[in-house]
Amino acid sequence: MVCTLQVVKMISLENVDTEWKAYFLGLMYSDGCVSSRNKVSILLKEEDGYLLENIAKWLDKRTRLLERLGRKYLVLSFRDRILHKQLIHNGCLPRKSRENKDDLVFPVINEENIGHFIRGFFDGDGSVYVPSKRANLLYVELVSTSYSFIQDLKDKLLEFGVESHLYRKDDPRENRSFIYRLFVTKQDMVKSFHSLIYKNSSIHLERKRLRFSFYEKPIYQCPHCFSASKKNGKRGNVQRYLCMSCNRGWSTPC
Repeated sequence: MVCTLQVVKMISLENVDTEWKAYFLGLMYSDGCVSSRNKVSILLKEEDGYLLENIAKWLDKRTRLLERLGRKYLVLSFRDRILHKQLIHNGCLPRKSRENKDDLVFPVINEENIGHFIRGFFDGDGSVYVPSKRANLLYVELVSTSYSFIQDLKDKLLEFGVESHLYRKDDPRENRSFIYRLFVTKQDMVKSFHSLIYKNSSIHLERKRLRFSFYEKPIYQCPHCFSASKKNGKRGNVQRYLCMSCNRGWSTPC
């Protein structure tokens, strides 16, 4: 009789010292949940399910499909005493959006992985969009119910040369509570934010990265319809473009 040993894959967050660990921690800070009985879970829209499948494979776990209020989601949920403890040790607290929000802070991560952590958080609770009244620009927004964390994030971005502005609005889900919104609106700052979070990236939400794609590709890509564009002169330190498909103009810092 021959006995075989099954090798169980173990991912440790005792040290957040790789891209995937930092990205996973950032995503847990935004869309993840650390709850009772050592439960760890993340829920994403079905269209973003490929990202969760990749993380599940990395962790050697399985996902499942969930339908809620007519919408489909992919869920990664498992119990792991060690990983649960390490997530909390790295600042990802239980009930982080409500009771413990004032204790949430930016985690201690080495400098080379900070961009990966921010990208994970951005993929969960961030957005990049074309403002309605400035169709040639891109804005970045990150949101949190934790003032302490969003202020830490603002300070950390500034350390990397990215200026941002913080605003507060009432949280409609809870009385006497607020949502904090961090905006990056200057186009050279948006470009710096893009460079910071996507440097050496091997895991990200593709639909969000595509919004930045004209910062990356030699073919000038329209941020409105993603078609090819041509240069259309300069204005000061701004390069102007004209989309050859939708005929809309846009610009980037030189």
